[in-house]
Amino acid sequence: MTHAAHEAGGFFKTRPELDLPDAQIGVSLYSMNGDGNKVEIDKQPGLTIGGYFLRPQSQGEVRIQSADATVPPRINANYLSAEIDRTSAIALFRWFRRLAAQPVLKPFIVGELTPGPKVESDAQILAAFRRFGQTAYHVSGTCRMGADSASVLDPELRVRGVEGLRVVDTSVMPCLVSGNTNAPAMAIAIAMRAAEIITGKVSGDPTP
Repeated sequence: MTHAAHEAGGFFKTRPELDLPDAQIGVSLYSMNGDGNKVEIDKQPGLTIGGYFLRPQSQGEVRIQSADATVPPRINANYLSAEIDRTSAIALFRWFRRLAAQPVLKPFIVGELTPGPKVESDAQILAAFRRFGQTAYHVSGTCRMGADSASVLDPELRVRGVEGLRVVDTSVMPCLVSGNTNAPAMAIAIAMRAAEIITGKVSGDPTP
């Protein structure tokens, strides 16, 4: 049998004063164990609640290490470097616990396995994020487009300083969408726009 990664999901606000949801949740009907490098499904039955805060402010970098294209780039994700991201991570974690304590779920939950009930303080929660957290499958924004010279791509998706090369994937996004990047990446937005630009059906703003 096969199934999706999550049986339930949604968007929510970690703080009531926010105008828009700032987090995304995924619920899986099995228990997972492990840190961010390796995750395994537990043998005993369980429930996994996981999620991500949207629109993170921490900024990392991707640097070329060699003129040899086979040499991997140097990547510094720089997770949780922004104060707002640390605040959001803590709020997200506490929201999960409030969800698990709701009357409709409480009778079915024997206890918390990971990171465990002893993790209570803000510092402990952040330490758990750093140990168990991992990159999701919607990486974007590493090769942004824009009219300014600091952007890797111009508005027509051409790599500045390189002839005959365009980039067409979620790395071109100058900012994140509040959710999965499937729709903007696949044919619906970026790819269709690129096809129109390349075929001359529409033109982006000219590069100065």
